[in-house]
Amino acid sequence: MYAIAALLAAVLPCAAVAPASAAQSAAQSTTVDSLHWVGYTFNVGHVTGVRADWTEPTVHGKVGTQEFVWLGIGGWNRTENNIIQDGTFAYFPKGGGRNEGVWYERVPQQEAQFPLVAVAPGDHIESSITLLNSRTHKWRMTLTDPTLGTHWAKTVTFRSDEAFPSFVVEDPNKGRPSGSGPFYPFPRWQSVTFSHLQIRIAGKWRAADKYPSFRVNMVRGRRTLATAGALSTKTDGFTARQK
Repeated sequence: MYAIAALLAAVLPCAAVAPASAAQSAAQSTTVDSLHWVGYTFNVGHVTGVRADWTEPTVHGKVGTQEFVWLGIGGWNRTENNIIQDGTFAYFPKGGGRNEGVWYERVPQQEAQFPLVAVAPGDHIESSITLLNSRTHKWRMTLTDPTLGTHWAKTVTFRSDEAFPSFVVEDPNKGRPSGSGPFYPFPRWQSVTFSHLQIRIAGKWRAADKYPSFRVNMVRGRRTLATAGALSTKTDGFTARQK
C-alpha cells in the first residue's frame, strides 16, 4: 500500500500456502511479528473474495502521523508485491486537523487512491473484495458506512495470486519500499475490532477461522507496538490493540 505517497513494505516470513482443503481440518494459528502490521493473514490459496466489518477507531495524532485499516488479498510471504486491498485511513496533515476516509490500492500496478468518501470515529464499516470474472480478472471492491449512510464501490482489473487473505491495522512505510522502514509516526488509535471475517474459495464463503492463519503482532526491536487478539468463534473476528 502507498501511504499517501509511499508504498508499504511488509515483513514477510517464509511459509507455504495451504490448499483450500486445509479448511476441512482444525485450523491452526501461528503467532509471528511484523514491523508495521497487526492483524491476521490466512495461509490459504485460490481465494476469490474477502469481507469483514470493523469499528472505525478514534485516532489522535501529531502532524505527519498515519494509520490504515484494511482487508485484502495478498501482502504476505510470496504475495508481498501482489495485493488488492481497501479500507479506511486517518492522517494528520501539516495544515492541521485530521483527514479520514476511504482508500484502495492494487500493488504493484497502482498507488493508493483516496476517493472523497468520509468515515468517522465509532462508525460501523463493512467492506468486501470479490472476484467477478476469472477470465477478465475483474474484481468488485466495496466499502459501506451504515452509520453515515455512505457507500463506495469500484470495479477494477487485477491479476491476483489469490493467496494470503489479510485483515490488518497498519503503520505505513515512509519513503521508498523497505522491509525495515522507516515508517510514518504512528498515532494513538487504541483498538480496532474486526468481525464477520469471511473468505471465499471455489465460490463458497466460509468463516476465516476455518483456515490456518498467521496471528501478526507489530514488534520493533524488543518493543511490542500492537497485538492481535485471538479469533472469536462467536463473532468470527478479533481485536487489534495498541500498546
